[in-house]
Amino acid sequence: MFTQVSFVFKPSRFVYLGLVLSLSMAACSLREPDHFTRNKVQLIEERVTQDVSVAEFSDANVLALANHYSRHGDGPLEVVVSYNPKSRSQGAMYAGQKAAEVAASLRAQGVENIDAHIMPVKDLSESKIMISYLGYDALGPKDCELMPGLEHRKINANESYRMGCSVDTIFAKQIARPRDLLGQETSASTDGRRSANQVELYRTGVPNEPLEGESASE
Repeated sequence: MFTQVSFVFKPSRFVYLGLVLSLSMAACSLREPDHFTRNKVQLIEERVTQDVSVAEFSDANVLALANHYSRHGDGPLEVVVSYNPKSRSQGAMYAGQKAAEVAASLRAQGVENIDAHIMPVKDLSESKIMISYLGYDALGPKDCELMPGLEHRKINANESYRMGCSVDTIFAKQIARPRDLLGQETSASTDGRRSANQVELYRTGVPNEPLEGESASE
């Protein structure tokens, strides 16, 4: 003998919400790979060196060196002034004075970590200033290429550029009706108004009507 059992099941909002979230997560797991790179920007470490004769070293060299070090450099900036130990005019005292001058000029431009010293070189014709420090540079992600059309574009720092200009320019080209930017309503029954009507009850806190139950038997 079979006994028939009837019951009423009233699913709550939380049950429907759980089902929607489950389906959404399942859809995400089955989604095909997108076109975004999964690699990170590469950080390259290198030793930056510069070799300039004392006679040619100028304030322009100091400014360029201080600017590059502030953006890319790390650790002590080594300043070495070479000299000929047999020279009467460009000996150790001359080299020490030049090393101190270069260090002072760099400190005036904000470079604090400086290691300045002199180095004797046999049969040296003229004294030279040798600069060395550890530098870092950022490159694009591994196995990445520039977007077509940007291969030969300059990517140097541009102080006058405002972030977001390129994005807004591209966005502006995608606006189908530019007059919509005026913010004036063009129709009394727009899609936006209909969408607002659908969520108006939820926004004002009016409860939804209870769902009708279902019956099952076994």
